[in-house]
Amino acid sequence: MSRAALSRAWLILLLASLAALAHDVTGKWEFNVQKDAGGGFKQAGEKLTGTYSGLFGTAELKKD
Repeated sequence: MSRAALSRAWLILLLASLAALAHDVTGKWEFNVQKDAGGGFKQAGEKLTGTYSGLFGTAELKKD
């Protein structure tokens, strides 16, 4: 196989691989978090507040 043909084959393989990795993740996601760090959360209806303390410091959580 010539060098030009081999280069084209690699390019096609690369482009096909990139196209296969392009996924649309739009939508509603639901997930759970298990943590060994400190902090606490409080939910009142749809409102969620609290703090998270972990390896990278402390952060405030607020969702109305």
